[in-house]
Amino acid sequence: HFFEVIENHGGSIWFYLNELKNHYSGLQIFIGLGILTLILKARKNLLALTILFIVGSLYLFFTIGATKMTSFVMPVAPFCFLLMAFFLNSCFSFFTKRKRMAVILPLVIVSLIFLQNLNIGKTAGAHWRNPESFWGKFSQNTADNTILYKNINRNLSKNYVIAYCNQFEEIDCMFYSGITAYSYLN
Repeated sequence: HFFEVIENHGGSIWFYLNELKNHYSGLQIFIGLGILTLILKARKNLLALTILFIVGSLYLFFTIGATKMTSFVMPVAPFCFLLMAFFLNSCFSFFTKRKRMAVILPLVIVSLIFLQNLNIGKTAGAHWRNPESFWGKFSQNTADNTILYKNINRNLSKNYVIAYCNQFEEIDCMFYSGITAYSYLN
C-alpha cells in the first residue's frame, strides 16, 4: 500500500513543502533558517544532527509514499519548533553581543512574525473556503446537502427511511427533515 494512493489522498512530490504554510502559518522561513543555522554552527553537535535526521527522514519517508495527508508529518512539529527556536536564539546571541543592536533585533523579529501573519483569518479559514481542497469541497457539499434535507419533507411522507446517506450526514438529515436516516444497513 505504500506506493498506491489510498482514498484519493495523493499529491505531488512537493505536497509537504507546500503544506508547511498551513502547518506553521508563514513561520516556515524560520524552520529553513534554523536548519541552515544548525548546519553552519553545530556540525559536531549530536543533538542538532539528531533533530535534522528526525525531521528530514520523516518528511522524506512520507514524500516517497503515494498517499499524502497533512497530518502524517505532524509528529515532527515539536522538532520544527526547536529549529525555529535555535535560529531565534542564535540571532539573539549574536545581537546581544553588540549592545546597539540588542534593542533592534526583538523589534525586527516581532515585525517579521506580525507581517507573516497579518491576515490570520485568511490563513486559518483558507482551507475551508478553497473550493479545490478536500475540506472546501466537503463544506460546500455539506451546505448543499443541508438545503436538500430542509426541503425533503415536501416530497416524502413521514413513513420513509433514508438509507445509505454519506457518512456523518444521517444526523443532519434526521435533524432537518425528521425522517429516519442511516449511513449503512446491517
